[in-house]
Amino acid sequence: MIRKIDRWPYWARLFSLVAIMFLFAYLFGFGRLIGQWHVTPAVAIILYKVASLFVILGLNWVFLRQKVFYTRLRPATMIILGVIWLLMAELCFYRGQWDRIPAAIIIGLVAAVTEELQFRGMIFGSLLLHLSGRLKRTRAVVISALFFAGAHLTNMAMQSVKATLVQMMFAFGLGLILAVLYQRSGTLLAPMALHFSVDYWSTLTSSHANVFSVVTTYRSGAFTAEFILLGIFIVIALLVALVGRKQRRDRLTDKLQQATALNFKVTY
Repeated sequence: MIRKIDRWPYWARLFSLVAIMFLFAYLFGFGRLIGQWHVTPAVAIILYKVASLFVILGLNWVFLRQKVFYTRLRPATMIILGVIWLLMAELCFYRGQWDRIPAAIIIGLVAAVTEELQFRGMIFGSLLLHLSGRLKRTRAVVISALFFAGAHLTNMAMQSVKATLVQMMFAFGLGLILAVLYQRSGTLLAPMALHFSVDYWSTLTSSHANVFSVVTTYRSGAFTAEFILLGIFIVIALLVALVGRKQRRDRLTDKLQQATALNFKVTY
């Protein structure tokens, strides 16, 4: 059966993978675990993300067999990230909310690992390999960001349409940055670190009494603010993608082209 799937056109395999992931999120997502299975938010998010990780790995093996690169970050980069995360945690100590730190670490980790593997490692990486013609890298970045934003549609089971649209705008802009960061660094650890930082910070500063709640409440003027933020994200993505020498702007494409796609492997 798998050999037959290998003969499918690339877009058929890609959309099959995405459709199954969206169906999995709809049937076993965060909101359904809480609403129908009466699981606590903390347990729900951990169960869902861990299950998603295994599903993602299985789907990648069946449909894409996309190779993903986990080259280590530079020691200086790791030190800088550590200092930034400690400064973020210091805010919680200052506000007397130190108990949020473990939750922020858990949420940041499970989201960064699973979502970056799926949307940047698998989807964006495969798009870079299979797209051709002018602006293929730009199209790969935009398409992967659209998939990332679309994945948040499942949140409408827990929140309003307006709140979900605002969330999707944020996800699209962030997805642009995460994709070009993977392309520029050549390691999935770079977008994982940024994604972790965003979720870590948003959890530390969340207004929800239960920090494991991922429900977003729509507020007046949110669309205007999000459009401005989206513009900022686009500028940042362009700077990451275009500043510097050509060799430094893309450390990923050559790796992907040289790697065999016959088996899913992780390179350290």
